[in-house]
Amino acid sequence: MAHSTTHTPLDRLLAIAIVLLIAVALAMIAATLPELPAAIATHFGLDGRANGWMTRDGYARVIVVFTVGFPIAIWAMVALAPRRFPRFAKIPNRDVWLSPAHRAHTLERLDTFGRLHALGAIVLPIGLHWLVIAKNVPTTGSGALVGAIALLAIAVAAQVVTTIALKRAFRRPP
Repeated sequence: MAHSTTHTPLDRLLAIAIVLLIAVALAMIAATLPELPAAIATHFGLDGRANGWMTRDGYARVIVVFTVGFPIAIWAMVALAPRRFPRFAKIPNRDVWLSPAHRAHTLERLDTFGRLHALGAIVLPIGLHWLVIAKNVPTTGSGALVGAIALLAIAVAAQVVTTIALKRAFRRPP
C-alpha cells in the first residue's frame, strides 16, 4: 500500500542539511586520511592504549560507509520502518497514533524525527574519525582529543534530545 507524504519546508531543509553535512564529513575524511599512518590504531582499551588496528585503506572504507550509511539507517528505522512494519514503531501510544485517524500525520512526523535523528547521527562518525586522528597523528596535540570527545558528546546529546522530543510528541492525545 503506497502512502503519500507531504514534505514540509523543515523536512526539505533537514534533507539539505543532512546531504551537506555528509559531504563536509566526507571531504574532511578525504583531506585527513593521508595524515594517518599505514597501520591505524582504531580500537582502544579503557586505559587509552591501542589494542586494535586496521590498514588505512580498510579504515577508509569503513569510515566512509559508516559516515553515509549510519544516518541513512537511523532515518530509515525511524521514518520508513513504521510505514511497512507498524508494530515495530517505537512510539508511546502506538496503537492510537497509527490508527487510521492519525496514521498519515504520524508517519509525516516520524519522517521529520527520522531526519532530525539522522542529522545528529552524522556527528558520530565525524567524532570517531577525529578521535582516530588524535590517537594516530602525533602532531595533533591534546586539543584534537578534546575536540573528538566533545563531538562524541554532542552526537549522544543530539540523540537523547531528539528521542525525548519524539516521546513527548506522541503522548496520548486528548
